[in-house]
Amino acid sequence: MSFTENRSPTCYSSGNPCLDFFYHVVLDTPPEEVRFRSKLAWEQNPLTALKLVCDLRGFRGTGKADREGFYASALWIHPKTVAVNAASIVRFGYFKDLPEILYRLLEGFNVVKIAWEQAQQRYYLTGKIKEMCESKIQSIQRMHWELNKDFQRVFDKILEVAKKREH
Repeated sequence: MSFTENRSPTCYSSGNPCLDFFYHVVLDTPPEEVRFRSKLAWEQNPLTALKLVCDLRGFRGTGKADREGFYASALWIHPKTVAVNAASIVRFGYFKDLPEILYRLLEGFNVVKIAWEQAQQRYYLTGKIKEMCESKIQSIQRMHWELNKDFQRVFDKILEVAKKREH
């Protein structure tokens, strides 16, 4: 037994990990809990768990619009699954989610938070957001992605999706 934000009694678990994922993973849920609930849901039903992860990112009235929760779950899921579903990720999210997933796959989940905190310290008054974006791109280019097969697989799929969008 636990309590809601309004101090009303509630059950911590329904006994169904997918249902718990849906109701307990909300905006600002800590990434560790999102990954934990993703794992439990995946163990019960991988397809439903994948749909729940996609629901986190959906923002056009189709989901929770929880970008950080989506990234936490998407990075927990195997990169092959992300690569196979790259076109779908673009449909329910944004195309820019794909490079963001690549960046976090290479640099670690908290890299954006760390970079943002560092940028605030360095550039708070100067407003050099352009430099921050350029350093993000340079960081990706510096990586020896040939050595990272997961990165290469997702990167190739993103290029394929990008080419289809041009036509």
